[in-house]
Amino acid sequence: MFLPAMLVTLILAMTAHCKPVWESNAERLRRGLPPASPLRRYNASSTRHAHAKRSNSPTTAYIQASPVTVGKRSLSNRAGTPYDSISWLTYNPTTSLFILSTDPTQATEFFFPTQGTDQEVNVNVDGTTNTVTIFVYHYGTPLTMAQEHGVSVDFSLTQDTQTLDASYGNLEQIPVWDIPTYLPAPVVFSFHNVDGTETRDIPTFVFDRTDYAPISDTLGAGLRASDLISASRTQQVVLTWVETIS
Repeated sequence: MFLPAMLVTLILAMTAHCKPVWESNAERLRRGLPPASPLRRYNASSTRHAHAKRSNSPTTAYIQASPVTVGKRSLSNRAGTPYDSISWLTYNPTTSLFILSTDPTQATEFFFPTQGTDQEVNVNVDGTTNTVTIFVYHYGTPLTMAQEHGVSVDFSLTQDTQTLDASYGNLEQIPVWDIPTYLPAPVVFSFHNVDGTETRDIPTFVFDRTDYAPISDTLGAGLRASDLISASRTQQVVLTWVETIS
């Protein structure tokens, strides 16, 4: 039985009205709006499976952080906070952010699908592959990490995918990592500017956020500590890929 033409028109109109409209962060930026959070954060209940293992299995590693103003001898005898002690990068699903913890049992294990520059880094949680993303939470115009713009980022997990070309000028960037051929090795990543250039050698910091809800020991990055807005305290840290937790 055919529906009357007017009823079909009404159904189509209602469907079009209810369809959600998603804005890219680039569009939000052009309109002067703050960036939206990644649409798909880490989700342990997701049914997306981990990548199949190949004969050359990806290298796994942990990220160790050391505050730059504390001597190594002092660090080995401390068991304090990430501001004065060796700590480990760990994902906090409550805040959807990576933080630093002095408890090595909380360290997140990372794996590398491939090696080289401008690669992605993955985390396997309960058989689910998630990808590490740097996410801009403070920015200027144009979206370029330079001294005069004050761009800073934090780190999260996503199930989105992204090409290298699409990462330039994006508020969420995935293929930004230099993957080492040996461990231990410095953690190196780039920020992909809107003009097609890359900013490298970006300092990393542990800081306490106060902008939305208080979040302690967050990992962030920017050219200056002052670029980490809404931070009650900051401490520069050096990040190192290591093979095991010690």
